[in-house]
Amino acid sequence: MKHFFTTRLLTCLAMLLLLLPLGSSAQALTQADFTGLIVPQYMASGTATRLPVLFRATVSNLTPSTLYRAFVLGATNATTGGGTVDFGGAMSSGAGIPVFINVSTTGVVTYTSASTGNTNTDGSYMTFTTDAAGAYTGWFGFLNSGNARYTAGNLIFPAITLAKDSAPATVEKRLALNQSIITLDFATTGTGIQGASSATAGNAVALYDNVAGTGRPLAATVVENIGVTFGSVVPFYSTTAGTWNSIVPRANAAGVQRVVEYSVATGAVLNCNSDADGVWPSGANTVNPMGGTTPVMLTATDAPLNAGCAGPASATVTATPATLTAFTTAVGTASATQTVSVGGTTLTAGVVVTAPAGYEVSLSAASGFAAAVTVPQTAGTAAATPVYVRLTGATLGTYAGNVTVASTGATTVNVAVTGTVTAATIPAPTITSFTPASAQVGATVTITGTNFTNASAVTLSGLAITGFTVVNATTITFVVPATAASGTISVTTPGGTATSTATFTVTPRRFRQLFRP
Repeated sequence: MKHFFTTRLLTCLAMLLLLLPLGSSAQALTQADFTGLIVPQYMASGTATRLPVLFRATVSNLTPSTLYRAFVLGATNATTGGGTVDFGGAMSSGAGIPVFINVSTTGVVTYTSASTGNTNTDGSYMTFTTDAAGAYTGWFGFLNSGNARYTAGNLIFPAITLAKDSAPATVEKRLALNQSIITLDFATTGTGIQGASSATAGNAVALYDNVAGTGRPLAATVVENIGVTFGSVVPFYSTTAGTWNSIVPRANAAGVQRVVEYSVATGAVLNCNSDADGVWPSGANTVNPMGGTTPVMLTATDAPLNAGCAGPASATVTATPATLTAFTTAVGTASATQTVSVGGTTLTAGVVVTAPAGYEVSLSAASGFAAAVTVPQTAGTAAATPVYVRLTGATLGTYAGNVTVASTGATTVNVAVTGTVTAATIPAPTITSFTPASAQVGATVTITGTNFTNASAVTLSGLAITGFTVVNATTITFVVPATAASGTISVTTPGGTATSTATFTVTPRRFRQLFRP
């Protein structure tokens, strides 16, 4: 009987373990530490009308300089349409078809895909290494699927699932992007769009509704041929080299006015083409397109993406001055701040200001210091904003480097900084008085002065006093010992030794005469 119950118990435990998320991965999906930089406004919906969607983002607050495994799916945060709430208590990574984008240390980009993501299964994740601040910025991708989350009209939040490469079975975090993407259907709200170009396979293409290429793009996708066959894609999908395929809203009076090619390896703008009215030279009309799965076709003469990107879409960041005055501080204390004025024009993302080792930056002179801060942009412009820089003072040494000022598509600007962290200066003690001025052995003497903290010795006429008490930084008490002699009083601290100017007098004990002769 005992064997029977033991067997049943083990069986039940095994079943419970099977029901647990893989590798103790019970991490709720939270909307934090996943910040979009280039995120399209729209994507496709449905099962047989799949389209890859790409976006550029920064994932932060991870372990610094660590190799991670990750995959991205789509999550929802409302019961509308999909009827699924992935945020909060749900241990969900979302749904869809993940696209794994890996960038080698030499900048080679490779794409793979799988039916689902899993950090503990080969071929089912991408990898990246975080920087010294515990962050990674790059391009991510996924496709819509037949899951109800992708019902047309839903808001899809790209959700990244993360695990350290050293512990792949343990999901460390599930993070939802801070921006959502609206799903369109080809029957009523969206129309396909396709372009032939000279863009490099594996790079990203984004479509904008303005010639400056500012704000969030309407769509963003991959340049084919990447060597991956996606199942159940929309019928017009082409893998011809240089071709890109996406969807735009039917209600779009401005049309597509700018097509931009981004480097997936670096995020830089490589090429772009514009058309001010959304009706391109070939006659391709992107204004309120009604074709559904019959796409608007931009030819290789409309948007060849082969001549750079001169003009208003070239992002620029500024930072003044170019060099800051040398910093100095004592160990354990942050230095005084200095200010860099940071701004930018024709931006598609905020301006990220990153401090070198030993320094920190903030948008406030009094608080909020960190390894990096972001100056926001509005409609492509970041107004001149003071960024406060200081030496942390954490460790002795000299520190030199550059505060980097960067934004997507812009040339990084450096501000040179140098500084020194010296040993802390401990103030010397002083003795201003003591009371009483004279006393017998066994009496308590109170010394008054300054900087008595961490006092290590008190002497009276050269005799070490044991058992003295440091009451506070200005007061010490001691009891006159039996072997004491009159003399000056000294106090020793890590800052030095102070000696009284006055002399303490040890008075003899008085004895009462008990018998008369």
